[in-house]
Amino acid sequence: MTTDQTGLRVAGAWLAGASLLLALALAFHGPLHPDLEVQMRHIGESAPRWAVVHWTAAAAFSCFTIAAVLVLVSRSRLTSTGKTMSAWAVVLVGALWTLTTAITEVTVIADLAASRDLAQFKAWWSFAEGHGNGFSMLAVAVAVIAWNEYRSPHPVLPKWSAGIGAGAGLASFAGWALGVWLDVGPANLLWLLASGVMCVWLAWLGTVLARTRDVSNGER
Repeated sequence: MTTDQTGLRVAGAWLAGASLLLALALAFHGPLHPDLEVQMRHIGESAPRWAVVHWTAAAAFSCFTIAAVLVLVSRSRLTSTGKTMSAWAVVLVGALWTLTTAITEVTVIADLAASRDLAQFKAWWSFAEGHGNGFSMLAVAVAVIAWNEYRSPHPVLPKWSAGIGAGAGLASFAGWALGVWLDVGPANLLWLLASGVMCVWLAWLGTVLARTRDVSNGER
């Protein structure tokens, strides 16, 4: 096993851990409400849960950052084209952006929700939401990564699962775009559910990578 393969196995472990942490955070996060006053009330009424959820999310995005760096330096088939290399770079940047959102949610936004300061809450929510767009970037990147696996002659995962991963990434992006950018309330539930499926697929990918001896031909 070469040094590059060792790096990829370690990246897989970080990716699996990140995905499971994010799936756990999403399960207790709940869909966003389009009415910010209602959203503020929800946060203020469940501040301890909100804090745990977003510290868990912050840990997840930190792990995604580490996994993306390790994949990018591993020189494996996962980054053998410009598209896939760019996708993993976008995972890195998207995770860093969303990490800022998670920490802001735990600190400033939670305190403002508890104090019912709607004006300041709206201002900081806009800041967090702007950085939260990194999640939509990450979702598109996952769709590209999964589609590359689907088209590969030697996929790491079964082709049918790669199709699900690509679809989940696109659905997560669509849910975020419709719910956050266009204020379509039901789309927030689509974002939550699709993101959960995306995390399960990423956890599977990471687990297989962590056990794979040679990703160039899918040998385990």
